[in-house]
Amino acid sequence: MSDRNDETFAAEYDALAAGCGYHSLANWSVVTLTGADRQSFLHNICTNDVRKLAVGEGCEAFCTDVKGKIVAHVFAFLLADHIVLLTVANQAERIVSHLDRYIIREDVQLADATLTQVWTVLAGDRVETVLPVQLERPWQIKSCEFGAVECLLARFPLPGRKAYLLGASREHVAELQRILHAAGGCACGDEAWTCLRVESGLPLFGVDFDSTNLPQEVSRNAQAISFTKGCYLGQETIARLDALGHVNRQLATLKFAESAQPTPGTPLTHDGQPAGTATTIAWSPRLGAPLALGMVRRGSNAIGTMLDSPCGPVEVVATAC
Repeated sequence: MSDRNDETFAAEYDALAAGCGYHSLANWSVVTLTGADRQSFLHNICTNDVRKLAVGEGCEAFCTDVKGKIVAHVFAFLLADHIVLLTVANQAERIVSHLDRYIIREDVQLADATLTQVWTVLAGDRVETVLPVQLERPWQIKSCEFGAVECLLARFPLPGRKAYLLGASREHVAELQRILHAAGGCACGDEAWTCLRVESGLPLFGVDFDSTNLPQEVSRNAQAISFTKGCYLGQETIARLDALGHVNRQLATLKFAESAQPTPGTPLTHDGQPAGTATTIAWSPRLGAPLALGMVRRGSNAIGTMLDSPCGPVEVVATAC
């Protein structure tokens, strides 16, 4: 968690909130799908309705195994001749292996594009002043040029923020960052980015949840799961949980007392019983307190619930943005 008195963090946070901040996702994984059956194949292997997407559109989705457990959490973009999957670091090989297992007669080719493509998060109230094109719909994606750099620009729907994702060839990243800086953008480090995503309620695979979790436990139902699309890998378990109406644990946003110093892994209790664990911690200037994401047991995760921790009281809250 950043020092609340850190001037650099404060400036970067302000840029991501009120200005034009950018953060490189240089180590994130990129997988591409090509071939005539790429869209229908991905539709049958993930939780969202990929089949309804038109070229220039995208969505958030989980790839699950036959038991409904999460294999990957991806941002998927449908382009004219391929699909891009963007996700956290060190996942490309795992995703390619998982998808390849289910290619039977489909015309689908998979490739790890991590070493050739880099994505950047742009956010802030002034971010659109530096954009060469305007995007109106969530997950809309277009090709564009920043100076002489060819890019892919996508609308990134973070609650309460103007945010975008910008993809470019790795060899042009330095030039792209120079252009963004010259246009008034502020390069932001890991702590400012972590604060942005915690305030926006955006969890990361391998940090806030993993392959032991079911999709509904990640609190992304509206963003990443279609309950009407029909059959897909793992759909039986996910549909059964939907009919049941709840899961036994779920990701929540947690507000600590201003003076608290929580760390990832801080245990949570409710009425003296284990209730969960904080996963990602950030100092939130907007709330003036440490804010966290954490996996919390059912019965203890309703907004307004007061929990206990070794750092003092903890309140389950809605996302800050």
